[in-house]
Amino acid sequence: MVRGYAKPLSIKPGSRSILSHLTPHLLPPPPVSDRAILHVRTTRAGGLPCTSATPHLIALMRRSDDDPQSKPRHREIHPADAVVGLMGETMDAARFGGDAVVELAHLVSRCRCHQIIVGQPDLMLDTIDQLFSAPAQVPLPVRELTDGRHVPGHVGSVLIGERVVIHERPEGRIVALDEAATAIWLHLGGWSANDSLDLAGPVVADFVRQLVALGFVSPEVLR
Repeated sequence: MVRGYAKPLSIKPGSRSILSHLTPHLLPPPPVSDRAILHVRTTRAGGLPCTSATPHLIALMRRSDDDPQSKPRHREIHPADAVVGLMGETMDAARFGGDAVVELAHLVSRCRCHQIIVGQPDLMLDTIDQLFSAPAQVPLPVRELTDGRHVPGHVGSVLIGERVVIHERPEGRIVALDEAATAIWLHLGGWSANDSLDLAGPVVADFVRQLVALGFVSPEVLR
C-alpha cells in the first residue's frame, strides 16, 4: 500500500498556454515572472485525491530527441531497473534513509514496470490506459542481502527475482546487475556459493575488479 498526501501540480512556464483554463486557480496569482513555476490544487485540475492505493504499474517517462508529437513507445523493464530509475528520479535517499531501496524493491516486485518514450499527449493517455488495464504482475520474491563476506557495511543489496540491485547507502551509486553478474555477486557475498565460477577467469576477473573500483567489494577479494 502507498499513502498519499495533498500536493499541488507544478505548472512550468512553457505549459501555461495549453492550461489557460487553470489561470484563475494558479498560485501565486499574477503578476508573476514569465519564468516562474506556478502551482494549482489537484482538485482544481479535475483530479480526485486518494489517501491510499495498491500500485500495480510503474511508468518511467523518457523524453525523445524525435518530434514530441510522435507516437509514444514503451517497453517492459525488469523491476531491478525500475528501482534504479526511481532512486535516480523521484527518491531523496538522504531523507528516506538506507532502507529506501528495500522498500522500493517490495513495491516494484508487485508491479508491471515500463519505460515510456513520451509522445503526442492524447496517444500518451491511450498508452498509459492500456498499460494500466493489463493483468497484474505475479509478485517476484524479494530478499535483502546482509552481512556479505566481501561487501563493506555501507553497501546494501537486494535481490528481486533473479537480479540484484546494489546501493552505496544512503546517497551513493546504485546499479542493477543482470542475471550473470548477480550470480557472481551472490557468490562473492557468500549468499549462494557457486563452485563453477572461476573468479580468476578473464571475464569474471574484470567484473570483480570493477566492483572493487566502485567500492562495492573489498580489495581483499583480489588477493
